[in-house]
Amino acid sequence: MVRLIDPQMYLFPRWEYSSRYGSVFPAETTLISSCPGRWKFTYTTNKFGLRGEEISITDQYKKDNIIILGDSFTFGQGVNDGEEYPAVLAAACKDDINVINISCPGWGLAQQLRRYHDLGRLYNPKVVIIQFCGNDLIDNYNNMVAKVVDGKLEYQDVKRKKGWFTIMISKSSILQKSQLYCFIRNLINKNIIYRGREKIEEALNKEDIPPHEKLYADLLEAFSRELRQEKIKLIILSPEDAIEWFPYLKKRIDDLEDDGLINYIKIEPWFSGVTDYGSPEGHCWGKKAHDIVGRRLVDVVGAICGCGS
Repeated sequence: MVRLIDPQMYLFPRWEYSSRYGSVFPAETTLISSCPGRWKFTYTTNKFGLRGEEISITDQYKKDNIIILGDSFTFGQGVNDGEEYPAVLAAACKDDINVINISCPGWGLAQQLRRYHDLGRLYNPKVVIIQFCGNDLIDNYNNMVAKVVDGKLEYQDVKRKKGWFTIMISKSSILQKSQLYCFIRNLINKNIIYRGREKIEEALNKEDIPPHEKLYADLLEAFSRELRQEKIKLIILSPEDAIEWFPYLKKRIDDLEDDGLINYIKIEPWFSGVTDYGSPEGHCWGKKAHDIVGRRLVDVVGAICGCGS
């Protein structure tokens, strides 16, 4: 009855526990995200647990490397393999640059920066792109793996762990694809977890300087100063230009841009006159949007790396 009346989304295999990040996708795996009878998407990970072409790590690269950090938007939830905007950018500039997408759904900036220092920096990138999303502010609190101490980034492991029963459930294909189980889980997420997050955000927003905005801004500033010392260009962008929703954070980013530490790109004008670019999966970026963003980024990075449009 659930499958017929109110089909539920499922993802399998699911995230795995990581003390360094809180959660990661399994490596060298094909993940299926589906809502039976409505839509189905395939996500394939390489040996690093990342989506996209596997670029080998070496001490010398023949092309300039671009690292892209982000959450589900940059990972490409709601589009199939090769349709996510980092893949579109990579295909357009394949003769000039390598694009390494090291994003993961559900991650905040704290996890993204740790992944950069664990893996991304090994590619000696010429450009780093950060994709912001409004929920990143609270996601930083879910897995506080990065902090700023005396202006420098420091990292720490996640202290909580999943019990054996939770792990067993997450690895059960029959249970995870069960429409009844997914209905109960999604109901709990919607009415307990998401509402709890909203209450936390409401409380934080009552402060003169919202702590979740300050944390993000502090992390971003420390990272931007680090990259400038290494002569790496830093770009930030966001679906729906969501940075504009957070006045304190926007002011801090404007200051960083004035200091030449960051390039903030407003991308909503790219969608002027474009309709129906969402994904049936629920994200406001579907295949059409990812294609627009990927192709427009060619001009952005082209000015830095010489990639032709």
